[in-house]
Amino acid sequence: MKKIKGVITLLLLTVSAAAQQVTVSGYITDKISGETLIAAEVISGKNGTVADNEGRYSITLPEGEIALAYYYTGYKSESITIVLQKDTSINIALERSESITESRVVAVSGTGIRATQMSAMQMPTAVLQRAPVIFGEPDVLKAVQLLPGVQQGMDGFSSFFVRGGGADENMFLLDGVPLYNVSHMLGLFSAFTPESVKATTIYKGAFPARYGGRVSGVVDIRTNEGDWYRLHGAVGAGLLSSKLHLEGPIIKEKTTFSVSGRLMHTALLTPALKIAKVGLGYGFYDVTAKVTHRFSDRDKLSASAFIGQDDFDYDRNGERQAMDWGNAMAALRWHHVFDGRWSINTRASFNRFGSTAKYGASNEKAIYDSSYSSLIRDWSVSSDVDGRLSPRHHFRGGISATYHHFAPSTRFVTTENDEDGKVLADLVNNPLYNGGEVALFAEDEITLFPGWTILPGLRYVLMASSGAAYHSLQPRLSTRFGLPFGLAFKGGYARMGQYVHQLSASSIALPSDIWVPVTASIKPVTSDIGSLGAYYDGLEGWQFSVEAYFKWSRNVIDYRDGASMYSSTENWESLVEMGVSRSFGVEFYAERTIGPVTGWFSYTLSKTDRRFPSGYINNGNWFPYKYDRRHVFHIYADWAIGRNLDISATWSIMSGAWLTLPERTAAYLNVAESKMDDIIGRELAYVTFYYPSRNNYHLPPSHTLNISVNLRKKIRHGVNHWAFSIYNLYNAMNPNLVFMKQDHYGINDRTPITVTKMTYLPILPSVSYTFKF
Repeated sequence: MKKIKGVITLLLLTVSAAAQQVTVSGYITDKISGETLIAAEVISGKNGTVADNEGRYSITLPEGEIALAYYYTGYKSESITIVLQKDTSINIALERSESITESRVVAVSGTGIRATQMSAMQMPTAVLQRAPVIFGEPDVLKAVQLLPGVQQGMDGFSSFFVRGGGADENMFLLDGVPLYNVSHMLGLFSAFTPESVKATTIYKGAFPARYGGRVSGVVDIRTNEGDWYRLHGAVGAGLLSSKLHLEGPIIKEKTTFSVSGRLMHTALLTPALKIAKVGLGYGFYDVTAKVTHRFSDRDKLSASAFIGQDDFDYDRNGERQAMDWGNAMAALRWHHVFDGRWSINTRASFNRFGSTAKYGASNEKAIYDSSYSSLIRDWSVSSDVDGRLSPRHHFRGGISATYHHFAPSTRFVTTENDEDGKVLADLVNNPLYNGGEVALFAEDEITLFPGWTILPGLRYVLMASSGAAYHSLQPRLSTRFGLPFGLAFKGGYARMGQYVHQLSASSIALPSDIWVPVTASIKPVTSDIGSLGAYYDGLEGWQFSVEAYFKWSRNVIDYRDGASMYSSTENWESLVEMGVSRSFGVEFYAERTIGPVTGWFSYTLSKTDRRFPSGYINNGNWFPYKYDRRHVFHIYADWAIGRNLDISATWSIMSGAWLTLPERTAAYLNVAESKMDDIIGRELAYVTFYYPSRNNYHLPPSHTLNISVNLRKKIRHGVNHWAFSIYNLYNAMNPNLVFMKQDHYGINDRTPITVTKMTYLPILPSVSYTFKF
């Protein structure tokens, strides 16, 4: 009987304690524009939370008098004291800080030192706008390249590789919708303008269960909703392109819009160049737009759209090339708040990526034409919930369904070069793939006790394509254990799966790169990654971290030795092999977060290699991955001299990439009916190249110093902003391109090859002007 009474008493105490908990929720916005502030931090004693992607926060606290403090990078903090007796809604508007010393860097969107999630970072908007880049074009993805664990591809280009993964193993999300192509000029610039971006978060491994579809990295970009109170914008021009940004209310405090557009100057001249038969033309453009309607504090509807396109034409001396590629996206999203603790997001979206590359040449006898194309269409619906099961449990869960359509194509045509134009050969490979993908996820951030949290999650995926069906369970786990004086330790593990592949034979993004789905013979890529880290922010104005990881991937694909989509119309499945990849490394990071001079330095020590057991690649032996850069060091610094002047600089030094080059060549003649003495001096029949192994040549290290000066002057109707930048300030002759050089060919003899390196990005000064009104 006493035991029963004891149990009842314990239950009553538990219920009473739970009843004493109340929830404070609301939105955190910019005081001037009303724009929601993603990842703003809310602190009450030892309790804290961050605003979600809608700028909404929810924190459960005990009844009574409590103090709440609100923080966001670049804004003045705000503190209030209230007496809580029931669930309460409090909306807070923060004011921009005139001095960076008044702001503070916080744990953002589930990232940062005090968050449970590890290997995740958010790029401050100021860095995106100020960091020096090529031709003065602000670039979201080039700023991401400065983070530890992110390997740069070719110098100056926006592609990157996360912890040993391939470029196609990164997921790029724009307002939650995946994009397959995110660059212009073959990767020299990214397709996102900083004016349209509100927040950029990158996950480098062990990402939460709500993310899937890729096995290396996630770049989650959220766009601006627009100013809720007044119309304003910006117009600007640089050396290569011009841009326009507008935002403001359609219905004040009810409906708002934001639109950004960019156009390369030469795009306006391309039609005239074609008429004048100059034989060369190139241009690109992109447009990002969003409209948001707020029915109430509980309901919000938004429509997002993006389109980006590149076009290139060349026709001279009998050689013809035409390439175009681009992405288009449209999404409709509804956000509903049930009460102070729970909300739901429902989204419907369409995404299209298309690329075409056509090549042509002719001689006296024949005309040769070839074309490569890739078309992807995705239709998707999703719904996810976010809320608190209890003060110690923050739950997220959801479901999504996607219909994929893939249409890769290659064609080779040969016709006679005469009036009849008789077709001599017409080889076509035009497979079509349709597939369906369903994913479910659940994750729960649990506070075991103050200072120790865990984030277990589970993702289930079912993918059916081309007569094959694959399903997988992908467990995720992150944990954080905090100690006094600002010290914390984290650990994480994740299994991830990928159901699309990109076939590429180049180190830059080409229109001839083809996206293909999994099939009966080509399995999904799966990856397991484990990581440990230590973090310290006990020194005011500084953050330090060190992370170590190990990653193992299966079913990565690559072309067989000697195979390429450029020279074959065979089914692509017969040209590739599946193998394994292993990566491990250590990443060091230190950041100065307050004061007139801010920035960070990072160092990554890593190793990545691959193996294809079938023997068709490198005889089945391990070989270094192309972008296995052993040492990578970055420094970023920003000096805010005053409100109207700042100077930014980046300096990077990194180990060279790997290339596959022949050691020597041999020239042979057909001597079936001739003696060697009779054929000396004849035209060579063919030349063979001897490759000892895959990625056998290690490029030398590269290093670059870039600097920019931003000068702003307020005038009557707006602000003039001049940006002066110099890329590769001391003109480092980095080996951007490599050519094989051979003085002569020996007949039936082996001739060694010399390698010639070329720099195509010397010192490049630039200037741009923007008028903000």
